[in-house]
Amino acid sequence: MIKITVVSRNDAINNVEYPLKEKTAIISIYNTTQTPVRFPNDMNIIGVCYLMFEDVDASQDFCMEPEQGKEIRSFLKEVGPLINRLLIHCNFGFCRSAAVAAAILAATMGSGDIILKNENLSPNMHVYNIVLNELVDKDGRLTIQNDLEFEYEDKHIVIAPTIQVLTEGTGNEETETKFSYDEDTEISSFKLYRLINGVKKYLTIDS
Repeated sequence: MIKITVVSRNDAINNVEYPLKEKTAIISIYNTTQTPVRFPNDMNIIGVCYLMFEDVDASQDFCMEPEQGKEIRSFLKEVGPLINRLLIHCNFGFCRSAAVAAAILAATMGSGDIILKNENLSPNMHVYNIVLNELVDKDGRLTIQNDLEFEYEDKHIVIAPTIQVLTEGTGNEETETKFSYDEDTEISSFKLYRLINGVKKYLTIDS
């Protein structure tokens, strides 16, 4: 059983204990304004798949492209039989990395609900659909090894324990999530909003 851990960029750099104790593959997602994370020279890091795209939907620039879903599929086929853990990170560990993890679980284990229904996460559904469509063909068959089994291990380190809803949206429709955060400055809080039918639903998150 391969354990999937979803973390933030900061966690991946500062809070993951290296050298790793298990054979681990890493999917490292970063923004267009960031440089790729430089992971330590660790014999238990079997491989790293670097992907650069923003946390946006298909209608916006720098969204995840289908070719990047193919990269994830090829990476899993290569490293899957060799690892005990899959570490996935994006900037905050809420949206893009959670979506990739949910798609992998849905494809291999039949459901990604443990992530999709997790109130602490907000998977990017554009990312989820791209990855799922690459891992399962039109006939519902896996495009990676059939014997790979994954489980989600919730070690997510929440940046901020308090979330206060300031403005309610209009329903439970698919949402777009945005963050405003300066990772190069010591910040005590950041802003998040979800766009629901054109109405911004603001949240404040205080560390």
